[in-house]
Amino acid sequence: MIEEKKIDDGGAAFPQTVTNANHLIAEAGMTLRDYFAAQALAHVSFQVSVEECATQCYLIADAMLEARKK
Repeated sequence: MIEEKKIDDGGAAFPQTVTNANHLIAEAGMTLRDYFAAQALAHVSFQVSVEECATQCYLIADAMLEARKK
């Protein structure tokens, strides 16, 4: 079986804890990786294809997540 490498998504960008009738429900929402990618969108070149634009955003997001580890 081929083992897939899990992408470090940084966890929840805006974690919330919700309780309902004494049960803890965690609503993670958007990941930090997705948030970083969305923020990078304003700074990438739109002279490329949509796919390349998305790739650039996630490359920036991944670099930001790596920088947080240092």
